[in-house]
Amino acid sequence: MKASSEAVLPIPQALIEEMRKTEQNPKYHAEGNVLNHTLMVLETFQADKEKFLLDESDEEVLYWAAILHDVGKPRVTKWVGGRWKAKGHEEAGIPIARNILLQRPDISPVQRRRILDLVKYHSIPLQWGLYHRPMADYKHLATRTDLRMLGIFAYFDIQGRDCVDKENVLGIIQNFNEHIYPQVQYEMGTFADIQSTYQKASHQKKNALWQATKFEDVKLVEKLLKASPQQMSVPSARCVMTLSKTHSPLKAAHVSAYYGDHVRYEADLLPLDYADKHDKENQLRQMKHFISVYSRGKKNMLLDGSFLHVETRVYMMEYARNLGAHIQYLFFEEDDDATHRPMLDYPHPWEAHTVEVIQASVGA
Repeated sequence: MKASSEAVLPIPQALIEEMRKTEQNPKYHAEGNVLNHTLMVLETFQADKEKFLLDESDEEVLYWAAILHDVGKPRVTKWVGGRWKAKGHEEAGIPIARNILLQRPDISPVQRRRILDLVKYHSIPLQWGLYHRPMADYKHLATRTDLRMLGIFAYFDIQGRDCVDKENVLGIIQNFNEHIYPQVQYEMGTFADIQSTYQKASHQKKNALWQATKFEDVKLVEKLLKASPQQMSVPSARCVMTLSKTHSPLKAAHVSAYYGDHVRYEADLLPLDYADKHDKENQLRQMKHFISVYSRGKKNMLLDGSFLHVETRVYMMEYARNLGAHIQYLFFEEDDDATHRPMLDYPHPWEAHTVEVIQASVGA
C-alpha cells in the first residue's frame, strides 16, 4: 500500500522529522520508519472506515488515533539485542498527543480522552490475543475504556503495516472484534451503557463498583451493574482533589473562584518519592488526620494534589470514601512537559464519584 503524503499530518514538523528518523523492527514493520507506518494507518482508516458503523464522533477519534498512536516511539526506541525496540511507547506518547490535542479547541475533553485511550491501549487487542488473556481481563478493561473502538483501531493499525504472518495477526484482531468484544457487550453493555449506569448509581453503589473494580472482581462488577437502583444516600462531606501540572495558573484561578469556602490541605507539598519510609508515613498520617477531622465535622475539603503519586492519591481518596465523603476530582488540562517526571494520568472513570475537566483556552 502506498502511504499518504506527510503533508496531511496536522502535527508539528519537528515531530514528523523525529518519526521519520525512528526505525522499527522490520519483522513487524517492513514498511520502515514510524512516519511511514503512521501514514499507512491513516490511509487504511480513510479507505476502510466505511466497513464499520461509525458516526462523525467515532471518525474524529479514529482519525486522530491514527496520527498520534505512535508519537511516543521517537522518545523510547532503542537498539537492543540486535533489533529496534520501542517498549513503553504507548505511555510515552500520551503527553505528546495530549499537548497536540489541547491546541485544537474543536476537540472536546470527552473526545480527547477517547483519543488518548486509543493511544494508551492500542497494542492490547494483539498482545492479549497472542497470550490468550482470559475474558475477565477484557471485562475489567471495559470499565475503563471503549473496547469497540479499540478493536476497530487495531484493525487499521495492523492493516497499516507490513509484518510477518499478517494473516494470522489479522485473525487475532478479527476474533477480538467478532467474538471477544460482542461477548463483553452482551454481558456488560457498551462502554456508554456502563458509564451511564455508574453516573446514575447511588453513593453506596458507586463505592461498591469502585471496590469491585480495584480488586478485579468482574463477577461482582457485572452483578452491581445489573442491580436495581438503590435509594440515594447523602454523603457526610465533599472531598475535592485537584489534578494538574505543578503551579498551574488555571487551577489557582478556578479554585479561588469556586472553592474558596473549602478547607484546604496542601497535598502538593508531598513528595512523589519518599527516601525515608517514616517520612512517608508521617505525611500520610497528617493528611488522614485532616480528612478525618473535617469529614466527621461535615466540612467540605480541598486537597491540592497536582502530581501526587497515583498510589498515594488512591489511598487517600479511599480513606475519605470510607468516612462517607463524596469524592470529586478537578482535572485541569494544560500543556505539559512530562519528560523528566511522572505524567499526570487519567484516572479510572470510577476512581471518584464525579470528575470535572477544566481546560485552558488555546493561547491563554
